[in-house]
Amino acid sequence: MASFKELMALLMPGAGKMTDEQIYQAARAEWIGILLQLWDAIGKTADKKQLAVYVTQLGDIPLGVLERVVSDILADHTFHTVPTIGELWAIIRNEYGDRDSLQFWTPARKEVA
Repeated sequence: MASFKELMALLMPGAGKMTDEQIYQAARAEWIGILLQLWDAIGKTADKKQLAVYVTQLGDIPLGVLERVVSDILADHTFHTVPTIGELWAIIRNEYGDRDSLQFWTPARKEVA
């Protein structure tokens, strides 16, 4: 089984030369970049306080889930506003389950009964 650093070296060329903190910061920047699409899509700049709230409230959502949810909500959101945290969580609960389910999330979507 590959170590975390070995896996990151495969996924992010040059990551083998990065410290754990640098790898974390790069992953966090990518995660926030996905979230910022909510503002980019409507041509607005994210307010730092508002973005901080979104990061805090959505911070435990895995990157893959966030990517899918942002993509889905941008396809369906019909208002020229930033979707609310509640709208994002509604999609997450519908597709992936509650917050506790995300701890053990794997890339497959939740099966709909």
